[in-house]
Amino acid sequence: MTGLILHHYPNSPFSEKVRIAFGIKQLAWKSVQIPVIMPKPDLMPLTGGYRKTPVLQVGADIYCDTQLIMLELERRAPRPPLLPPDKAGEARALTMWIDRNIFWSAVGVVMGAIGDKLPEAFHKDRSEFSGRPFDVGFLKSVAPFARDQTYAQMVLAEEMLADGRPYLMGTAPTLADCALYNPVWFLNERLGAGKAVRRSIACRASSPGPSA
Repeated sequence: MTGLILHHYPNSPFSEKVRIAFGIKQLAWKSVQIPVIMPKPDLMPLTGGYRKTPVLQVGADIYCDTQLIMLELERRAPRPPLLPPDKAGEARALTMWIDRNIFWSAVGVVMGAIGDKLPEAFHKDRSEFSGRPFDVGFLKSVAPFARDQTYAQMVLAEEMLADGRPYLMGTAPTLADCALYNPVWFLNERLGAGKAVRRSIACRASSPGPSA
């Protein structure tokens, strides 16, 4: 396989989703670390103006957006499968639920806790990107609701594992496990939530890290 190059930064949660897939599939990859905020003078010409993280490069081919990246990894390295043929639809549906609901609730928890500690340059960058102010006071005020939403949905995931299965859909990790690992890792990485968070981790595979 042509070499995989991931353009990312260490505490990017969606990058971790890709990194854990590398680990499950035991893929060698190279790391190019990019800035957390603009400007991104090396990335932007490569992607034609796409600024989000991560970006996968395979030779002259560039893949933007984590959903596309994960599908491309599955196409290039189908074993072990993250989308088993008999469960692909279910895995993708669970992934959509996790990405749209659990992850963004977890972001609300993290930003409510640390938003006022992030540099002003980060506030400015995210405000310009989203088109709305990075309002620290608002983020703090809604953090309890985000926490309750995160907890309630994590409980649903834990109930799926209550029968002793090691992964959400059985004995092997799927795309859904990579998706669930993403917000759990983000909470633990940014807040150090310890055992309470780690118990919710559905994806037990560990990434071997970049080869260079």
